[in-house]
Amino acid sequence: QWYQRRVHGDSSARQSTMQTVILFSLVAVALSAPAPQEVPYLHQEIPAEPYVHVEIAAEPYIHQEPGLDASALGQVPTGYAGPAWAGGCVNNLGQGVPCRQ
Repeated sequence: QWYQRRVHGDSSARQSTMQTVILFSLVAVALSAPAPQEVPYLHQEIPAEPYVHVEIAAEPYIHQEPGLDASALGQVPTGYAGPAWAGGCVNNLGQGVPCRQ
């Protein structure tokens, strides 16, 4: 071949440069880490606290029916001025359309 295509220059020089950078960074990490210090395990017995049962007085249940006002019964206007929904399908314009089967 009389023509050799070079895309990114000399790849062997770049490869050796990257390998050198990685090697130096690994050496820096290894030298910067503190040496492990071994501390012997020392077991300390912790006294357990005895269980003390405390009786809590329960409150009696008293049923209280909430008051039924107009909003709870649905007798307040909702602000929706459209027709009442009859259970059919509605398109994005709010119009009633036949549902797909």
